[in-house]
Amino acid sequence: MSPPEHFLFGALAGTVIYTAQKKPGLVRWLGCCILTGTGSLAPDMDSGVSAYASANAWIGHRGWTHSLLFAALYGIVTAGGARLRNFKLMTPALVFACGFIGVCMHILGDFPTPPGSWGGLPVFFPHPARFGGTGNIGWYNPVLFWKTSAFFAASALFVAAGLAAKGSFERLRGALRILGGTIALGGFIFAALEIQASRYADSVSWHAAQERQLKEMPWPVHPLTTELMQVGMKIFARVRAH
Repeated sequence: MSPPEHFLFGALAGTVIYTAQKKPGLVRWLGCCILTGTGSLAPDMDSGVSAYASANAWIGHRGWTHSLLFAALYGIVTAGGARLRNFKLMTPALVFACGFIGVCMHILGDFPTPPGSWGGLPVFFPHPARFGGTGNIGWYNPVLFWKTSAFFAASALFVAAGLAAKGSFERLRGALRILGGTIALGGFIFAALEIQASRYADSVSWHAAQERQLKEMPWPVHPLTTELMQVGMKIFARVRAH
């Protein structure tokens, strides 16, 4: 998956984590989404390595940063940073959970993609075994991004309504928050079913299928996606060049 899809998966997870908390609050919700979202982006910090296509887990892409070990280390670092800064709005345990689960969301997002030159993901690094390639999906998925975005928007609407509930509606606050989390969780289930149903023979047919479905979506999804993808590819090329 590309960065937008990864961040969205993390944000969906952040919403689910938030709705499981007893203390509601806008900052807490945004904090959960941002921490899980950035955590879901973190493993791809190895995209700028010179040995990008190498299957060596230490120096190549989809190496040790795509493992549960990295997820735990990332969670510890973020939790430690929160504790040092005396961040009182979120406990270190919650910060750790968001960081750890965010990285796990990245691993889950990459898991269905073809193993490529890496042979999959070293999920249990330093153990050399690699896993993945079980699904049928390309490395970029704008169609999946826009569809799951609808789930996130709906979940955010109910969470925000719960936060804004006052007076006689205050009793609904908890129910609205839980409903928002349930919709976010539904986004994961939908994504899993969408990936399971995807089929393509090669990268060319995958690109053609994405283009066709994007053109069928409401304006301006297709032109906006095309522009964003061009910008993203330019940024990626610059990262790889350095």
